[in-house]
Amino acid sequence: MSRHAGPGLVRLAIVTTVVVVMVVAIYGSVRSTALLAGPAVRWTSTVRYGEQTCLQAAIRRSVPKGAPVYLATPKIRQPPILIREAVLVAPWADPTTRTAAQWTVSIERGGKICRGMALYVRKL
Repeated sequence: MSRHAGPGLVRLAIVTTVVVVMVVAIYGSVRSTALLAGPAVRWTSTVRYGEQTCLQAAIRRSVPKGAPVYLATPKIRQPPILIREAVLVAPWADPTTRTAAQWTVSIERGGKICRGMALYVRKL
C-alpha cells in the first residue's frame, strides 16, 4: 500500500498547487479590475480629458492651422509628457524641429486656465 501512496501524494500536491495558483490569479485579476473601474480612476480620466480639450482649444485659438510648431517645455523633459504635447498639437499644427518652426508652444503646470495647466505661445 505504501507503494501506491507516493504517486497519489505527488498528484495531490500538483493539483493543490494548480488550484492555489489559479485562485491567487483570479483574486488578483478581480482586484485589479475593481481598482481600474473605481471612482478615483474615472475622476482622474475626466480631469485629464478636460485638460486635453481645454489645451487643444487654446492651441486652436493661438496658432494658425497647419503652422510648424516647436514644443518647448523647459521644466519637463520626460518622453510621455512630450508625446502628450505632440498629440495635443498634431491635429491642428505640425510639430517640428526648433529650426524649422514658426511658433513655439509650451505647456506648463501652474497656470490658471485648463485646470492648472498653462499654454504659452510665441511666434518666432
